[in-house]
Amino acid sequence: MGNHLDIKHAFDMEYSTQLRMEKYWLDDHGFKCSFTRHEETNDIFVKTYKYTKTPELFAELANFYSLKKEYDIQKKAGKEIEGPCRILLQYEKPRHRSDAHEA
Repeated sequence: MGNHLDIKHAFDMEYSTQLRMEKYWLDDHGFKCSFTRHEETNDIFVKTYKYTKTPELFAELANFYSLKKEYDIQKKAGKEIEGPCRILLQYEKPRHRSDAHEA
């Protein structure tokens, strides 16, 4: 039998994202990071944002990704972003100087 502690540590109790657009969406919908981790590897600076997992968080993520799917389709096709997913345009650019180095 394996050690039950290994299983306990295999599950992250927080949701994480590195997508600036997703982070801004969550900020604007009332979700605050529980903490931010900064990493630099091979001159690439990455921020990971962590959120407490709740049903409300996942419901909001579902809203975000339903819009983002259409946004990505339109963007890939080279079309002007139209319809409800147009709201995501405001999340394309960094809001803060420290965000400019993120992907």
